[in-house]
Amino acid sequence: MEPLTINRKESKLRVAPEWADVCFACGTCAGGCPVTGVDGMDPRKVIRMAALGLDQELIDSRFPWICTMCGRCEYACPKV
Repeated sequence: MEPLTINRKESKLRVAPEWADVCFACGTCAGGCPVTGVDGMDPRKVIRMAALGLDQELIDSRFPWICTMCGRCEYACPKV
């Protein structure tokens, strides 16, 4: 297995550094998400992938393509 390399300069999805620790990882978003658990994904994992600049890995996962865009994650989040 090759080590994971992160190229933050080329990342299109990476969030601002001040947002990196905003997520409590409380799971409230995942609790309301209708696709949590599909392929082992949940909104917390998606946020972490974006924060780490793992654009291609996120795009290659099924989560963005099966997300219903219902907004339950955002509505439930205590930090938003």
